[in-house]
Amino acid sequence: MTRVKIQSLAIIPLLAGLVTMPAIGAEKPLPYQPYYGKERYPGWYPGKNPSPGKEYTCKPESRTVNTPTERFILNKDGTAIDKATGLMWMRCSLGHTWTGTTCSGDTHRSTWEGALNAVQAFNQKGGFAEHKDWRIPNMKELGSIVERACVNPSINQEVFPTTEFWYYWSSTPSAGITEYVWKNKQQWGIDFWDGSENVSNFTKRRLRLVRDPK
Repeated sequence: MTRVKIQSLAIIPLLAGLVTMPAIGAEKPLPYQPYYGKERYPGWYPGKNPSPGKEYTCKPESRTVNTPTERFILNKDGTAIDKATGLMWMRCSLGHTWTGTTCSGDTHRSTWEGALNAVQAFNQKGGFAEHKDWRIPNMKELGSIVERACVNPSINQEVFPTTEFWYYWSSTPSAGITEYVWKNKQQWGIDFWDGSENVSNFTKRRLRLVRDPK
């Protein structure tokens, strides 16, 4: 599989504070906003949107690279610190094993209830990289690592290797609206195939954990 290195496309204005990052922290439930019938890849690759099964693809000429490798401090213990937000991320999805250079093994997949139990058990068993306070990111936090210039997956694979192009849970609940009553009490997540957002509570999704700076 051919990968496109994007560390050379660093956006200096981002680190200089010229680009506003999403707010980080607790947030209220978000209303469900369906995207059915709308363009799922707005401005990404007009008229030639990719389809599942294609190789990891980046189009910096179509969309500005927003998560350059230089934005992150890549630690040898398998963590990455986002210099724009201060958050520490696990470079591997939950279930993967950090080999020292990449991630291997099978990812954890579970329903929302299962995700909560999995994170609690993970921390109780020792956590990762000598930290036992890992948690599920909220939508703004999870969205801050979506790479809008890439698909399949829509993430910087230099920072987050072997990320699967599938749905990942966030901790943000859906507020629901009257037209979509059945969407109440569900959680938002992001599909890292294309960076699109969705809500659910019963499908099995992946997890990428984060922790607050100390």
